[in-house]
Amino acid sequence: STIKITQTKIKKNLRFGDIKGTADIILTVPADSKIENLDIDNALGDIDVQDITFEDCTVDENLGDVKFDNCTFTNLDVSNDLGDIVIASCGDFKDYDIDADVSLGSISFFGAKHDDSYECDGTKGSLTLDDSLGDIIIK
Repeated sequence: STIKITQTKIKKNLRFGDIKGTADIILTVPADSKIENLDIDNALGDIDVQDITFEDCTVDENLGDVKFDNCTFTNLDVSNDLGDIVIASCGDFKDYDIDADVSLGSISFFGAKHDDSYECDGTKGSLTLDDSLGDIIIK
């Protein structure tokens, strides 16, 4: 298998000692790959995971949105301090053990609104989502 890592050019603007820049890191894996463990730890910036099959995934995000789109997984654990968590087109989560909590924000589970927590028992897999300041959206 091949993993391709690409970083866009960092643009720097020096004024009054301030450095401003942006960088994207894009990982591309073959379409038929199945990742056993995926661990993501990010201090600042959005995380966007698309079209990946994995067994277990842990995400620790400090500041930014976390989005999983069209992914297949057994266990997903996401912790976010500031930003939204969005799980889109990843299945219906029937028979999953679900524990979703927000401190300041709301939870939407397939259109049904919940205040600050949503729990469901299951045995097929687990979905643990914890967001301090932001919304959790599962659609």
